[in-house]
Amino acid sequence: MQYWRLGSVRKDTIAWAGVGSLLVAIVAVIIFFVMNYARETTVVLGDGVFSTRVAVTSVDHARGLSGTEELKPHQAILFVFESDEIHDIWMKDMKFAIDVVWLDKEKRVIHTESSLSPASYPKSYGPKKPTRYIVELPAGTVEGKNITKGKQASFNEKGVF
Repeated sequence: MQYWRLGSVRKDTIAWAGVGSLLVAIVAVIIFFVMNYARETTVVLGDGVFSTRVAVTSVDHARGLSGTEELKPHQAILFVFESDEIHDIWMKDMKFAIDVVWLDKEKRVIHTESSLSPASYPKSYGPKKPTRYIVELPAGTVEGKNITKGKQASFNEKGVF
């Protein structure tokens, strides 16, 4: 019976094992970034069309736009929740004012807030009704893009959620 010792393992075997481990690590990092940062969709809301980052996980929800320097007029973030509940937001670590739109499970606008200031933290905002989605937009967008209660939003969920 032969026993293997590290000293008897060929150097090329160790090298290939190292390369294999490195490739597995690289693939894991790529999957992590794709799953956590590459979720995007287009949201049509009122008279606006927005390139939208999607926040699905609890980590995404907690981070939101915190630390973001700005949103351009055509940008937004869409928060997606698994169930209809009361979902409030606050302005923790925000650097600019935003408009916020709450949608029900049919993607209809049920509540809006305009020009929420970072200085309002720790106050929270939200409707008294359960919602499924929240869209955060640059301040002035709700009025400028005719986003009103009852309006229907649309966005593609395939491959995002």
